[in-house]
Amino acid sequence: MERLVMFLPIALLFLLAACGNDNGTSAQRQEFQEQTEDQIADFNQQIEDARERAEGLSGDAKDRMDETIQELEEQRDNLMTKLEEMRQASDDEWEAARQDVEQAINELEQSLGDVQQAFEESLSTLSISGPRRL
Repeated sequence: MERLVMFLPIALLFLLAACGNDNGTSAQRQEFQEQTEDQIADFNQQIEDARERAEGLSGDAKDRMDETIQELEEQRDNLMTKLEEMRQASDDEWEAARQDVEQAINELEQSLGDVQQAFEESLSTLSISGPRRL
């Protein structure tokens, strides 16, 4: 009986240490999710900025920019779906879900960069009504 009393605190320490390792994984998951949410907020601002720039365009240029903004919003929505799937993922599925989120982030970043570059390159050739905005 005395051995059991001595063994219990040691077993409890091992159990707590094992739980501590899981918290590290949970903390990493939480941190990645929060970073992704911050990126989504930034993407939302960039999309809104593109929408404001599109207001200064006219004709075909405005139509193309409106379509592009719609595509950006679809990519953002896809990212949000992937983030939700990652939140729901089991520990075994989490790494693959994280990679899906990272891929969606990279694709949206690339698209936003392409839109910015195309807008800047075409400023001199587009028909712009009102002041030019970047």
